[in-house]
Amino acid sequence: MKLVYILFVLLVLAPDVLGQTNNAGKLFIPFLDYESQSNVEIIVSDVFGHGEASSIGLTNKLSNTNLFQPLERKTIEYALAIYTKISTNSGPPGTSLVDFHRTNILNGNLTGRKIGDGQWISKFQYTNFSAIEEVVFGSGSLFAKYRDKSNNGYNVHIGRFGSGSSCRFMEIKNGQPNGVLADFRDNHPQGAFWDHKLANFADEHLVEYRHYSNGLVFGDVLLWNKSGNVLLQAKFKTPYEFENHRTELQFQNR
Repeated sequence: MKLVYILFVLLVLAPDVLGQTNNAGKLFIPFLDYESQSNVEIIVSDVFGHGEASSIGLTNKLSNTNLFQPLERKTIEYALAIYTKISTNSGPPGTSLVDFHRTNILNGNLTGRKIGDGQWISKFQYTNFSAIEEVVFGSGSLFAKYRDKSNNGYNVHIGRFGSGSSCRFMEIKNGQPNGVLADFRDNHPQGAFWDHKLANFADEHLVEYRHYSNGLVFGDVLLWNKSGNVLLQAKFKTPYEFENHRTELQFQNR
């Protein structure tokens, strides 16, 4: 049924998909259920096109004070620099290894895996305060969870994206997304053998931004392409279950 619905949107509601409008001229987000967008203010929606040149207030950099608070910037800068350097037995500065084991659970988002490869999981304890880092390594990819004793912290995922790399940062409070989700790209190709340690996010090339409240998207959602043009600018006026409203229609930030 969902595929039929998507074809209906593309053929009837949006004959010119590059414009991302319905037949009444209202902008919509093509990878989310159309009916769920009644309380979303959409300023730009050109995810399959070239986007619009970003204004000063929407530059896709971590230095953009309209998007990031000082503490958020500092934490993300730390994450972009540190997590490309850690390994299974050497964690972030100020931690010691307290557990290391292998699991045969595969991550469906990783390609090039062989049956039985599994993943390596390292657990690091901070020595000067009560917080832990749990880091999952698999096929070069890395997924880290930093949590303090109140179950607050952040998630970091560094993985392959095309021939380059991506780094996704998500703030966590009380065990669920709260605050900023920011996705960065390193577009430098690594060749056939990809490794998270070779990723370099020093230019802070931001391609996606969301804001969460109690696990739900609330507020700004932005997408940029490689050139820094805005592909999507939307404001969710009420809490929204973003992932539950996704359709099969997907895209890549170009």
